[in-house]
Amino acid sequence: MVLIMSILGVVSVSTASRSIEGLRTQEVDNQSSAAFRAAEAGLESALESKSNVTGEVGTLGGTYTATYTTGGADGIVSENVEEGDLTQVSLDGAAPALSGVTIYWNGDAAIKTSIYYGNKVSGNYDATHFTSDPNSGRTGSNKFTSTAFTAGYTFKGKNFDNKYTVSFNMSADPKPVMLRILVLYAKTTLGVEPIGGSLPDGQVTTVSSIGTIDETLKSKVTLQKFNERIPVIFDNVLYTNGSLIH
Repeated sequence: MVLIMSILGVVSVSTASRSIEGLRTQEVDNQSSAAFRAAEAGLESALESKSNVTGEVGTLGGTYTATYTTGGADGIVSENVEEGDLTQVSLDGAAPALSGVTIYWNGDAAIKTSIYYGNKVSGNYDATHFTSDPNSGRTGSNKFTSTAFTAGYTFKGKNFDNKYTVSFNMSADPKPVMLRILVLYAKTTLGVEPIGGSLPDGQVTTVSSIGTIDETLKSKVTLQKFNERIPVIFDNVLYTNGSLIH
């Protein structure tokens, strides 16, 4: 009887320990979720105000601290651009000394680069297009400019196989306002490096938010996004003052 009672006592203690441990785990999970939601609240607040923010989330009993930064004046890297998709770079407000860009990409992809020019006062608009393909087996039929496949280029910590330079004059009338790079044949990462001067700031926005519960448990959320861009179909129609015409 004593042995049975001892065994029952051990089982009871073990069950109680597991129950307490389960409650602790559940509490930590709940707090982690609350910290994550607080971080998300900070992210949304920073995006809305376009500034650094701090605040409290009353229903969660937590706080958040979020930083809002813009960049891209020294160039951008757009990763994993799908075949048929593009990267857009604003030139409106670029440094007067900017004389062009070097475009980097990888592998067997080809690119079509379009520069759009505009003068709202005179109503004059224009566009120029450049192509580049490292695959010599295609250039005979697609009539793209042949680019030697030469691995070893590095930009913003990323390695690239191909590069192509496009020149323009920021003093031209109409002046360059937008650059778009269409990826063809294969997915690739794109790099755009300014030459002679800086691109307008704000090409890329980065928001980092930390949510805190009980002053100890923290969760961090980071978002990086590029400026909104015009759909790909824009490049298949005529660029005019305020409208798109087939």
